[in-house]
Amino acid sequence: RCVRKWAKARGLYSNKMGYWGGVNINIAVAQCLQLYPNACPASLLRKFFLVFKTWRWPQPVMLTKPHDAGYGLPVWSQQTALRQVAPMITPAYPAMNSTLAVSRQTLQILQEEFNRGHEIVDSLWKQYQRDSLSDLDWKSLFAGSDFFISYPNYLSVCIVGPTQLDAQAWAGFVESRLRKLVSDQLARSLPLKKIQLWPKKVEACIADQAA
Repeated sequence: RCVRKWAKARGLYSNKMGYWGGVNINIAVAQCLQLYPNACPASLLRKFFLVFKTWRWPQPVMLTKPHDAGYGLPVWSQQTALRQVAPMITPAYPAMNSTLAVSRQTLQILQEEFNRGHEIVDSLWKQYQRDSLSDLDWKSLFAGSDFFISYPNYLSVCIVGPTQLDAQAWAGFVESRLRKLVSDQLARSLPLKKIQLWPKKVEACIADQAA
């Protein structure tokens, strides 16, 4: 829950947009639990950021070794995953990559946030080591993202439809294609060092819905 709260606050909670969703976060935390089974919750949170700050992608995150149960379903293997950026493999049969939507652009954002998170939690840990009775301020870890003041240029996509139901269906389709727009089109055609997708809707669209 703590990692999920951090991901939502920092604009990283969306598997569809190429970040991590609930399943991905559960697998990542379980990986840390396997590596540090005796760590307390606060120490485990610090280890979480350390592990994924230094993770050597595209080395896969795996809780168990993928196995073929013989039911004819495709099972993930490194031989068939040459172009996958940051694979995170589901433990149950059939094993598959749960982070297939992660691109190089979204992985860059994730790594920056892992570095930031580790820096904050590590400073709190050092503060606790100096004075175990001092109050630790965790608010900075869960502070909202500064996305809307970080870049000189922004591209917004306004989605409208003849009815609310149509608009919702159309929005779902468009949102599922935004990561492709970033990774396959903008990243290749524009001389930009970083492109960040914002996964949350902004209910401030001003468009002629009769168009």
